Amino acid sequence: MVGKDVERLKVLSLEERGKLLREALERGDKPIEVNCFGNRRYKLFPNKRITLTTIYPARPEDFREYKLILLWNEKLKTWEAWGYIEYLDVCPVCGKLMLVRALPGTTWIACCSEDCYKKWFEWYEKAFEGVLRE
Repeated sequence: MVGKDVERLKVLSLEERGKLLREALERGDKPIEVNCFGNRRYKLFPNKRITLTTIYPARPEDFREYKLILLWNEKLKTWEAWGYIEYLDVCPVCGKLMLVRALPGTTWIACCSEDCYKKWFEWYEKAFEGVLRE
């Protein structure tokens, strides 16, 4: 069952996001950098590469090369090496162009600001009201 107030909360559809992305690229807009690492302590090394796989047991063709990031592990008090991806997208709430950086397989939504995250989660909770609690 879909919530009644979803219509008043605007979230862009995939088609709208694709159109906005094409238009922003054609205009040459400068993207907002959005880093989705779940940690404020990190060091990016875009010119260095790390080879990783997310499958176990892995075959040689399962490995991919990623740009290197060091993330601070608060429990172990050490830096850990990870790979990250970057891609262009538009904010699903306001439509601003973003350069998103994230760990592969960990990020399912990226917004350009805290306000947009709040609006998106408000929309998400209303859209799936009743479904998520069953």
